[in-house]
Amino acid sequence: AIRLAPVRLAPVARPVGVKWMSTEPTELRKGITTDKYPNMDPRVKAALSTTLSLGKERKDDLIERTVKRFQRHPLDCGSASVQIAVLSRRISLLARHMEQHGKDNSSKRGLQQMIQKRRKMVKYLRRTDFGEYNKLMLELGLRFR
Repeated sequence: AIRLAPVRLAPVARPVGVKWMSTEPTELRKGITTDKYPNMDPRVKAALSTTLSLGKERKDDLIERTVKRFQRHPLDCGSASVQIAVLSRRISLLARHMEQHGKDNSSKRGLQQMIQKRRKMVKYLRRTDFGEYNKLMLELGLRFR
């Protein structure tokens, strides 16, 4: 069974440019395709879109897409470049959380630990595969001292 978040249906007259209220979602949740349900009501499609999904679902989906983007072969999920990319994604999510909750010391410590772990992995990748290191740094927009 698919667990869905509480959903507000999009109103008929909606402000222009507001993405979360759009009745045409860009991507549906896992396991749901428009091929299976071609005559899906636009409001149901909006309810099943990833833009209205729960925070954990959205985060897991982002990380899964990051893994697919940086993997070297279809079964690769643990190479250094994939791990660095996933850590970078998690760091950016946690940094956004820290902007809103500056006094959250446990999250701050977790963020610092993730940054240190990524730094060590980047150092390892630089030492072992310099070409992959350069490619990854350009794609992620990171710099290494």
